[in-house]
Amino acid sequence: MKKYLAILFIFVFTNIGHANFTDVKWDTLYKDGINLLQENQIVKGYSDGSFGVNKNISRSEMLKILVESKFLIEDKQTTELDEYQNQNCFEDVNQNDWFAKYVCWAKDNQWIKGYNDGKEFRPNNPVTLVEAIKMTLKSGDLEYQETSRWYKGVVDKASQHNLIPFDTDYFQNKLRRDQMADMIARLINFKSESLDDYLQDRKDLVVSWDTLKVRENLLNQYTNDCLTPNYYRMIHQTLFNFYDENQSCISVVSVYNSSVDEVSGPEYDHEFYKEYSYFTVFYKTNIPDQEKVDQILSSIVFYDDDKDNFEKNSKLADYHSLNGIFYTNLPAGFTDFNVIEYPLYTDDSEEEPASFEDQKNQWRIEAEDRFDIQSCNEYNFPAFMMFKIKTFYEYCQEIKQEAREQDLPDETQDFAAQAKEFEDTYCTVDPTKQEDGSNKFPIQDEYLNLGPLGEIFTAYRCPNTARLNELDNVENYNYNKKLQITLNEVAEPELIDLFQILGFQCQDDSQAENCTIFETKESQISVDSLFKLESYFEKFQSAE
Repeated sequence: MKKYLAILFIFVFTNIGHANFTDVKWDTLYKDGINLLQENQIVKGYSDGSFGVNKNISRSEMLKILVESKFLIEDKQTTELDEYQNQNCFEDVNQNDWFAKYVCWAKDNQWIKGYNDGKEFRPNNPVTLVEAIKMTLKSGDLEYQETSRWYKGVVDKASQHNLIPFDTDYFQNKLRRDQMADMIARLINFKSESLDDYLQDRKDLVVSWDTLKVRENLLNQYTNDCLTPNYYRMIHQTLFNFYDENQSCISVVSVYNSSVDEVSGPEYDHEFYKEYSYFTVFYKTNIPDQEKVDQILSSIVFYDDDKDNFEKNSKLADYHSLNGIFYTNLPAGFTDFNVIEYPLYTDDSEEEPASFEDQKNQWRIEAEDRFDIQSCNEYNFPAFMMFKIKTFYEYCQEIKQEAREQDLPDETQDFAAQAKEFEDTYCTVDPTKQEDGSNKFPIQDEYLNLGPLGEIFTAYRCPNTARLNELDNVENYNYNKKLQITLNEVAEPELIDLFQILGFQCQDDSQAENCTIFETKESQISVDSLFKLESYFEKFQSAE
């Protein structure tokens, strides 16, 4: 075993190419992990020559690879598995199935227990992140703490040793084959005490229970020769990786003009390119020839440069950004490329569950993963709640009620008491009748100057969403009257964008960047839309 691990240790240092798979290129995120598994004959790929980088991996496939990895690492003969081939260890595992011996061996060695009281293994189901982590820990003989939510202890243990691929962002997401390779490569290198050498500049990106529960993708924080970490007020970043002999790359970054000074430090390490009306463009590249860099940059056309024909030309271009801010026809020598848009978000294009009831069960699991008393009190639940958000809200109401009924620690009691005090002060008291017949509802102190908008901001935070419909001029969660907002000073570009999206216009039809009074174009606007303005309330002088 020591001899084998030493070989792996050398391999991590000496391999600088990429695996012999058609879909593994120099910029493939986990190429080193795929290399490691291929070189040691742990994976073979598909008959078409591909590895299947972006394909999901089934529970049976994951288990087979882990079992063979363990036998290889411990220098044991796989003939031990043959005696398990004719066993019926689960109702859905036939003794003739290619994976039967791996599954039955793993069950006998207590790696897996199965579903439905141990009757089913579900071999063809895509393996989820937490299932894969548990299997990996078992294969590495790493003990984890038993917790009420079975995978809490599993995730914590894997996070402690940095065994989780850093672009994973939720517990129940299906694991890709490239992520599988990285996870097993991390385990192999951890066991040989060379994990930091394998991870190199990624070693500080540690996926944890806290990052997964809020679906935080750590790939947004990653930086390299052409990539700068995602930061607040970045509008977008587009990374072009070129498949040339030099492994060239360039990223194009746009930042709101008002925040340029905040991103001028050495940690961002990008170069100024051009300033537009409300944003500034930077770039970062490993291409040493500035003339070629200038050719690439000049091929990028932003909306401000081609307003009249932008939509038509962007459809015909080599590439147009997902947020619609630019398109490009790259110069000769740079036409074979891959693009990644940042920041990355969770892909919601997964297959829908078989029924709405199954979907609700998934939302419930997500709520239990994500929320405790503190996070429930900090979360801004919208007034009109449906589907997932309603499930989150109902779960928070349950645990708040439990908190009131139990003898909880002082910190938890404080949060529950604060929530109850807010509800009693602003959500249940009757409004005051005014001389003109209107009702005046309680308003939080910070919103007192905002009149009806302050009432909406306050009522929006009440656990009883019906409170919003009690407000004057609000019906079916729509505010049915024109609203005018006066600012303390001219609006910043980001607020102007939001006003325009929500249907506000400058009162005197002047240029938005010189305007201090905005009003709604229509006489109806949803309270959900109005609450999007809450984060800017300190910039508002009044509202009426």
